[in-house]
Formats: sequence, C-alpha cells, structure tokens
Amino acid sequence: MLGDTWLYTDGKWTQLTPPHKPTARCTHGMVYDAHLGHILLFGGFSTDYLGDFWSFDGSDWHQIIENGAGPIYRRARPMMVYDSQREKTVLFGGYYGMNIKNDTWEYDGVQWIKINTPTQIHPPRTGYGLTFDTFQKKTILFCGVYLLDNFPVYLNDTWEYDGTDWHEIIIDNPPEPRYYGSFIYMDAYFKSIYFGGIKSDYTRTDETFAYSAMLHNTPSLDAYSLILLVIIVSLILFYIDFQRKVKS
Repeated sequence: MLGDTWLYTDGKWTQLTPPHKPTARCTHGMVYDAHLGHILLFGGFSTDYLGDFWSFDGSDWHQIIENGAGPIYRRARPMMVYDSQREKTVLFGGYYGMNIKNDTWEYDGVQWIKINTPTQIHPPRTGYGLTFDTFQKKTILFCGVYLLDNFPVYLNDTWEYDGTDWHEIIIDNPPEPRYYGSFIYMDAYFKSIYFGGIKSDYTRTDETFAYSAMLHNTPSLDAYSLILLVIIVSLILFYIDFQRKVKS
C-alpha cells in the first residue's frame, strides 16, 4: 500500500516530497475544490477503515480532521465531487465492512454538514460512478452493486442531486448494469462520460457512454432547440476564449 504524492504536468510525472502527508491507504475519496484551491482527501482503508480529512495546497498536506474525530464515520470508497455552482464539495456513500453507507455530506470550506435529503438513493450500493454536471448544476450518480442474501446485484439506475434532494431519472435503454467504472463530466461536450466497469457476468468492459442531464431536465425543448442551444453556447465559449487569448 502506498502513500506517495505525484504531480502530472507537461506530459510527465514528478514525485513530490511534501513535509507532511496522509498515511498509506487505498479506496479513499479525493477531489479538487476550486473555491479553496486545494485538493481534499477523506477516509479510505489501511490496516483499518479511516475517517481522517486532509487538504493539499500544491506543496504540503494539512490534516483538517484526525482519524475518527470528525462527524463523518470512517469508511472506504466514499465518492466526492465539487459543486462549482454552490462552491461546496459533496461526499456520498462508502462502506465500513458490510455496512453500506447511503448518506450525503457537504463541505463548505469550514465544516462538514450532513444533508438529510427527503429521498434516499435505493438501494444503498458501492462501486457507483459520481460526477458533477457544471452546465445543469447537478451531481450525477450512475450504477453500482449491492448484496442481497449475500449475492451481488448489479445496478444501472441514474440519480441526480440538486443540493436539496436526490431524484431518480428514468432512462430508456440504459447501459447494462455494472460497477467500478469511471465517470467524469466533459465541459466541452456538455455530457458526463462513463467508461468501463465490471458487468454482472464478471466481464470487464471497455464501453464508453455519454449522459446528458440537460436532455432529462428540459422537456419543453424539442431536438432542434437543443441543438441550437448547444451551438449558441459553444460559440459563446469560443468567443470568450478567443478574447482572452487576444488580450494575453
């Protein structure tokens, strides 16, 4: 198990030697908080489950909460995303042994606050993908796996979190159930991209899928209006980027 820190820039990896650092671990949650300008790290597993909380400023790691001292109980595989609209880091789920967590937390730069959403994601799961859609301003969760009578059940449901509650999104012909793939939002594409994962027959897949929260939250727009909207937004972004380059 490793506890090293690396920097990727200009096509190469460089190992950093910060004066302080978290203990070696795996299955921790980590995200970049743009408002704070720091990378945040929570929990994971070493010789036991962890519940410490750290920030990295590019030069050194700083422990914010000691192991087991914070409001969030120790866990492995919590997923974290940064909500750029509300300038908060969102943490969902994880597990402690056979106890699958189904809670939602937010970090505002000062403290962790538990969000008691009216709707709970059901069933509780692990191995899901989590990302933040900056255009629709929603956290998106897809797929995962849970145990039923000690047998794994694979999921392919989609949920959206708006800062107040979770909403299940009914999708026509969703991808096959899977878990442990990677999920990330692509600004230039206005879509969340999901790659890979493990299917119910235990095969590893190299499939790529795109999910648009916009298509499921603008029912009054027809297809042509959506296409026109995307073109207009793309032109605006291109113009802003062009002006910035001219000024520089």
